[in-house]
Amino acid sequence: MSLDAARRGDRASLDALLREHLPAIRRTIARCTGAGPEADDAVQQTLMAVVRGISSFRGDAPIGAWIHKIAVRQAWASARTRANVIPFVEEADTRPASGEMRAEAAHAVAHLNRLSPERRVAFVLHDVEGFSAREIAETLDIPEGTVNSRLREARMQLREALGARARKVS
Repeated sequence: MSLDAARRGDRASLDALLREHLPAIRRTIARCTGAGPEADDAVQQTLMAVVRGISSFRGDAPIGAWIHKIAVRQAWASARTRANVIPFVEEADTRPASGEMRAEAAHAVAHLNRLSPERRVAFVLHDVEGFSAREIAETLDIPEGTVNSRLREARMQLREALGARARKVS
């Protein structure tokens, strides 16, 4: 599989490239929008955008970063157009966890699901995916200050919700 061959239209190389990046695409979109038909549609839209744009890919960034940016934009478009946010779905953790740990994780995810799409996408991209505020701003085509504001609001909302739970447990 060669990126150059995929850029020239070699079907086998393009298929191999898409297969290689598909798990990351699915993971990113599911983290931003949840699982379900809307996420599947966003994955399809991402794959189609990659196929349409691969010939014009200039190589200014690694191919994975370019594909990830497309996936994030598709997830963002999907989250923005829906009235309700589909629940956040994290990949299954293969490590054994106590019932209390699973309950705490489920509680945290439940509160993450209550964030607005704007706050949730900013939080997931920054605190889960590891993107900088500048990268998020460039990807979503919004001011960096807006990203920072959404992050601050999301963290405050989550901190309040999780703090209330900790006070109840104590």
